[in-house]
Amino acid sequence: MSAVNRLASNSSSYPESLPRERRRARGAFYTPSILVEHLVRAACRLLAGRGDAPRVLDPAVGDGAFLSAIRDRISAHLTGIDIDPLPVRHARAALGGDASILCADFLGETPPVIGPFDLIIGNPPWGGWNRTLDAEAKKAIRSRFKTARGLLDPFGPFIERSTSLLAEGGVLALVLPDHFLLKNYPAARRHVLDHYQIEELARWGMAFSGVNLDACTLVAIRKRAGVRHRVRCLPDGPRGRAIRIPQSRFAARP
Repeated sequence: MSAVNRLASNSSSYPESLPRERRRARGAFYTPSILVEHLVRAACRLLAGRGDAPRVLDPAVGDGAFLSAIRDRISAHLTGIDIDPLPVRHARAALGGDASILCADFLGETPPVIGPFDLIIGNPPWGGWNRTLDAEAKKAIRSRFKTARGLLDPFGPFIERSTSLLAEGGVLALVLPDHFLLKNYPAARRHVLDHYQIEELARWGMAFSGVNLDACTLVAIRKRAGVRHRVRCLPDGPRGRAIRIPQSRFAARP
C-alpha cells in the first residue's frame, strides 16, 4: 500500500474533523491521491541524479501525504509547515521522526524556515480571504506580497514565498485552483513566468470532493525559461492529450 493510500485510510479524520466553515476559511481539503502521486512522480523525476539528499518543503503540510509519498520514493530531508495545530499533529503521527513538522505561519512577516530548498511541493490553501480577512490583515498581506493584487487568494503569496526559499534550479510542484490560469490573477502568473521554467500544466476538473472549483497542477524549475522552451500542457488531464506550447506565448499574454 502506498504512503498516500495509507494516509487516506489512517488519517482521513483530517480535514473532515474540522467544522465545514473552518475548512472553507482555511482552504483545508484532502488532496486526492492521484494528484499527490502525479506531482511526486514529476518532482522526483526532475530531482533524479542531483547527488545529495534534497531538502524538501511542504508549506501547507496538512496530513503529510506529499512528504510521505516523497519519503517512499527517495532519501530526502523533509520539512512541513502548517498554521493549524490539528494537521500538524496528524502529519507528525504519519511521518514520525522522518520529517520536521512545524506549526507556523508560512506567510508571516519572516519565513518560518531557512532555505534554500531543492523542492517545494504541496497543496496551498485557496480562496476564503476576501470573506475571512479583516481590512488590517488584507493591508498587511498586500504590503508583503506583490502577488496579492486584485482579488485576494492565498495561493499567490504561497507561490511568491516559495520562490524566495527555493534554490536556483529547484523544483516547484503545486496543486492550484485553475482560476490561476484565468484573467483575475495576472500578478501571480507574471511572477511564475518571470521566475520559472514551466515544465507542466495539467487541468484536473473538479478533483476535490465538496469543492466547487476546478483544480490544476503546476510543475516548474526555478530558472529563467529559454526562448525556445515549450510547456507540456494537459488540458484534459493526465490521461488526455498532451500539447506543447512555447512559454514565450504565455509570457506575451499573462
